[in-house]
Amino acid sequence: MNDIMKILLDFGVEHPARTIDFDELVQGLFEEVSNGNINVNYHPEFPHLALFKYSQDCVTEKRWNKFTIMARGLILDLKNKKVVATPFIKFWNCNEIINYENFFSPEFLATEKVDGCCDQDTKLETEDGVMTIREICESEYLGKVLSYNIYDDKIEFKEILGHSVLKGSDDWYELETKEGDIVKLTGNHKVYLPEFNCYRRVDELNGNEKLYFLIKEMKRNEK
Repeated sequence: MNDIMKILLDFGVEHPARTIDFDELVQGLFEEVSNGNINVNYHPEFPHLALFKYSQDCVTEKRWNKFTIMARGLILDLKNKKVVATPFIKFWNCNEIINYENFFSPEFLATEKVDGCCDQDTKLETEDGVMTIREICESEYLGKVLSYNIYDDKIEFKEILGHSVLKGSDDWYELETKEGDIVKLTGNHKVYLPEFNCYRRVDELNGNEKLYFLIKEMKRNEK
């Protein structure tokens, strides 16, 4: 059993950030920040809220330990010593690691991916330039992508928190704008309808809705 397997088995079912002493948790996370394996960001209005995510160097060099594995969008309240949010820990696709079947204890939780997928050739504007979904997933890029903030009504860059690759699906829809731009999405992918201030699944659209796309912004920045 390799080191990663042992770490995952030791974690058990409950998220590791909730089982470790808070001071030990913070110390371990910031040691990895110093080593360049974890990035930390602070809330602009509440700086005691810290978000931890493993770095691109950590992914490339496979510097996995119990702190880097759990730093996948982990949010801590440093002032009140509380764990605020615990997303899924780092996961690997089947056959990525030897003896993958030995990772799990008899009890585990499986969840459905409910937010849909974009076609692998879909281009997204990142803080490091335009990248396709394929490039982002294959490199496990963890930078920021151009996004629309529906609450503040502004376009901004937001962090990527994880990657997931869908294979063998035939549930694809093409959305074409009046300008001729085409976006290919799975039926369960939700798109934003500004007229109703809500999201709706692609396979529930009538075809005459007004959608919010960032295509023009991306094209402007490509020039």
